[in-house]
Amino acid sequence: MPRQGKKRKKSRPVNKEEQVGATETKNTPRCFVLKRGHVGDRIKDLVKDFRNVMMPNCAKSLRESKHNRIEDFIAVAAHYNVTHLVMFTATKSATYMKLARLPHGPTLTFKVDSFTLSRDIKASQKRPKGGTRDYTSAPLQVLNGLGGLTDAIEREGGGKPMKGPERALTAEMLRGLFPAIDVPTFNQAECRRAALFSYDREEDVVHFRHFHVGRKQTGIERGVSRLLKTARLPNLGRQNDISDYVLGGGGNTESEMEDGVEVPMLGGNKVAVRLTESGPRLKLLLVKAEEGVCGGGVIYHRFQTKTPTQEEVLKERARQRSKLKERNSRLESKATAKLKAAKAKRKDRGEEYNDSEEEFVPNPGESDSDGEGGGKKSKHQSGGQGGQQEDGKKKRFHPFGWKKKSSSGGSTGEDGGKGGGGKSGGKSGGKKGGGKGKSKGGGGKQSSGQKVLDRFSSAQKRPRT
Repeated sequence: MPRQGKKRKKSRPVNKEEQVGATETKNTPRCFVLKRGHVGDRIKDLVKDFRNVMMPNCAKSLRESKHNRIEDFIAVAAHYNVTHLVMFTATKSATYMKLARLPHGPTLTFKVDSFTLSRDIKASQKRPKGGTRDYTSAPLQVLNGLGGLTDAIEREGGGKPMKGPERALTAEMLRGLFPAIDVPTFNQAECRRAALFSYDREEDVVHFRHFHVGRKQTGIERGVSRLLKTARLPNLGRQNDISDYVLGGGGNTESEMEDGVEVPMLGGNKVAVRLTESGPRLKLLLVKAEEGVCGGGVIYHRFQTKTPTQEEVLKERARQRSKLKERNSRLESKATAKLKAAKAKRKDRGEEYNDSEEEFVPNPGESDSDGEGGGKKSKHQSGGQGGQQEDGKKKRFHPFGWKKKSSSGGSTGEDGGKGGGGKSGGKSGGKKGGGKGKSKGGGGKQSSGQKVLDRFSSAQKRPRT
């Protein structure tokens, strides 16, 4: 019996990615974390750790090459909605981290006074926390000490400390690295990590820490809480009944886990939150702030002081560089448009177009042949070795073509003035066709290789003395 009724339509969404609006995608910050120049193995591991911190809004498997320039990453950033660029470089004296806002800047340069990798931090812990599931959502960002107008204390190492404007710029750049939190729609269950930027006023540095967030419901007896753990089943071999396990506090084989800070929830319950550091650690010192992306005017420098005249000169140089880049891009776009228009025009005429082939435009009054009987040079004219094929396609240049004889064998003497014959048909053809001298036609002139062979053969025929 045939099936009756209509086909059921799927009511659930087929692709969840299509539900993400364009506004949310545009407002979510994304970044490239890469290394520039020759760096050591520890800096490479630091780049990998910082990419994990910025997950999932970071290109984790990005492969940069020494041939790639900063302009290459800026060019593809708009296509992938990348808003920030984090670069790690190393010199003989120190390690630096640059944070740039794409596509127009500014750029902050931090000196990494010290750092600790994630593997070193986890090796020092008895029970390290964290898993793959924790990196599927962005971390919760916490900024401490970067607000206010209180000036920092001068350090012993020298340099100008950060003042209110510099700290405000640093806070704004760091705040833009992570997506903002919408309080009404915030889901605390998705908050699995935390990124802390703490400013130390005495040392005038920014400390970075990365934590994993652990939650545990409070107000429940120890035995019941252990029964609720599905990852690790309890051992009831020494108990007569499950009530003995619950009333006995879940056994005495394991030590009691320390509870964290209690946080109230909407349902009236309380949750204990505990932070476990997962690394990396960074100690950042702001050295320079500049306009643009790694090439603008200097706004702040810790170790250099510029006079107003020098600042004007630097700003003028930066402005000239930006104007030159705009001019070059404009000329390049015009040349590309002109090339496309010429290609379309030739296509309409039914002619073949080759980008590498240049059209020959003779000067007015100029003759293609030195002789009187010579004809004009044609693009699709057939000739000898230097000529072209009959189908109109340009003959491919062969670097060792002078070794082979012409397959056509050359034309007759009467036609030698118009197109020439073989390798040596230029002179003879020019005389028979009414020309006075050599011909510029297809094979009129001898090739340089043929001349060398002629001189070599004549030298061999001379008697030796």
